[in-house]
Amino acid sequence: MAAIEKIDLRLSHIDNDAERQKAINELTTLVTNPGWLFLVKVLRENLKRTEEVIFDEESDPETTRVYRKLRVFIKKMLQLPAEQMKVLGGAPEVEENPDPFYTGDEIEGLKPRKKR
Repeated sequence: MAAIEKIDLRLSHIDNDAERQKAINELTTLVTNPGWLFLVKVLRENLKRTEEVIFDEESDPETTRVYRKLRVFIKKMLQLPAEQMKVLGGAPEVEENPDPFYTGDEIEGLKPRKKR
């Protein structure tokens, strides 16, 4: 079974410029569609829940591992329209980083420094 981190959700091919332009137009419409915006809200709420489990010191290692993989998948789904636009050569109409959560490096920068 392939690791979630290695799943490539991008388009594998487009046969001609007309199909490419049609796909770009459809993705541009998608990212402003209320249905997609609702799904983004749901995915972000689930991303927040996965973060809570991952950072919960009482979570067992196996649960944390599964939730880390789920987090990667959710992030891939949130970035899917932008990634598709990159493959197609169109300018993405979505945020570059729709993830509202800090990275590990950003969290380290936020931690208060111990006084000596």
